[in-house]
Order: sequence, then C-alpha cells, then structure tokens
Amino acid sequence: MKPVDAGSAARQYVAKGFDIIIGHGAQYNNVILEMAEEFPKTTFAFGTSGEIGPKNVFTYMPQSEETGYVNGVIAGLVTKTNIIGIVGPVDGGDAARYNRGFILGVRSVNPKAQVQVAYTGSFGDFVKAAELAHTQIKAGADVLTGSAQQALGALRAVAEYKDKAVWWLGQDTMQLTIPESYKVIAAGGYAYEPVVELFIDKRQAGILGGECIPLSFTNGGFVYQFNDKVGPILSPEVRKAAEKAKADITSGKLIIPWKDVK
Repeated sequence: MKPVDAGSAARQYVAKGFDIIIGHGAQYNNVILEMAEEFPKTTFAFGTSGEIGPKNVFTYMPQSEETGYVNGVIAGLVTKTNIIGIVGPVDGGDAARYNRGFILGVRSVNPKAQVQVAYTGSFGDFVKAAELAHTQIKAGADVLTGSAQQALGALRAVAEYKDKAVWWLGQDTMQLTIPESYKVIAAGGYAYEPVVELFIDKRQAGILGGECIPLSFTNGGFVYQFNDKVGPILSPEVRKAAEKAKADITSGKLIIPWKDVK
C-alpha cells in the first residue's frame, strides 16, 4: 500500500473502532505520526525504528545484531577460503545492526576471516544484489549473507553455483522453503506476535504509546532454524557453537557491541 493510501485506510480503521493501528515499513512513519496527532485516543505503531514516538505511538526495532551474530558464528566456522560476503540494502536501521552483529560473530570464532560488505542502496533491488553477490564469489567468498527483500537476489546468485561449495546464511526463515534453500545453512527471522501482544497489554494498562519495543531472542521476537538438508556443512560442532551463541544471547550472558563496528 502506498503511503498516500495508508492515511485513508487508517481513518477507516478508526471509524470502525480499531484502537491499535500499525504501519509496518519506514514509508509509513510520517503518515502514522500525522494520524496519531489527529486521533490522540487511538494507539498507532510503526517500525522498524528506534526513535521514541508521541504518547500514542509505539515504535519497534529488531535487535538484529543477535541473529546476525549467530549467523556469523556459522559463517566463520564453515568458510574454507576465509572470505565471507555481506550484501546489504543500506547501512542503516536493523540492516546495519544485522551486518555488524554478523561481523562480530565471524570474528568470535575466526579472526583471520575477511568480511566483504557491499550495499545495493535499495531494499528491493534483486538485480543489483545478484551482481554484488557474483562479484564477491568471484573474489573468493564462499559464504554470503544479506537482509531485507533484496537479499533474495543475492541468494539466487549463490544458488547458481550448484557444483561449488558456496553457502548462504539467511535473515528470513522463508528462504528455507524456496528452491534455493539447498544453499541455506540456517536462517533467522522476525516474530512480531510478542510485540503486538505487548502493544495490547500496554494499551489495556493505559499506556497508549511513547515507547520503543525491541524484538530479541529474549522476548521471543526472533526465531532461528537450521537446515538439516544441507548435509555435512552443518556439522554437530557448527550447530553446537551456533546454539551456544543463541543461548548466551538469550540469557543476557552475551551482549553484542554492534556499535563498535565501524
């Protein structure tokens, strides 16, 4: 839905008695803020964003450095060339957090590995993502990752190397269900249900907004799945290391200093 249409849709929801309205996507931020001012008794939410909104606006931000770190641990352990690639959309928001967490995960198990980072400049440019992935693979990368919709283009590029040991780590569990999944060792993903339930609980408690709600392993905002179909590349040792990283993050034992990665 275009932002210009979102305002009309929001007004219809308010007229029908909906008391929580969510605009998912950065393109809806401005219209949500405008609607919130017009309807102060309705709770609005938008994300992903780390900013604190007005008193009747919640925001939500995935702490995606967490899934990035777990994927990075796997990448650092399975690479044979010690060259790893990231194909990102832009260096901002949860994509930036994911990339930096991934780099730290790689470093934690394989400090000799080089992580190449390239950006398409778009969340949906599949063609550019594929081009960047091919460039990284030709430069020696044998494990790649990426986030946002554009990452599918990079995964498709990886899948073209059917007879070459080039692998992918996903930031979308749907990538485990598509034909290219034979190259996906594991994938993390967002689970928005706990966040929406928290919006409801807070509204019922009289809090209409004014807070940023994180998505994390701790609050159930992330899911993580391994792909047993990839074979020996996902060894018991690799799985154990990834599971330990996830457990340490979930318990709070491991805090990921993603902001330190420049």
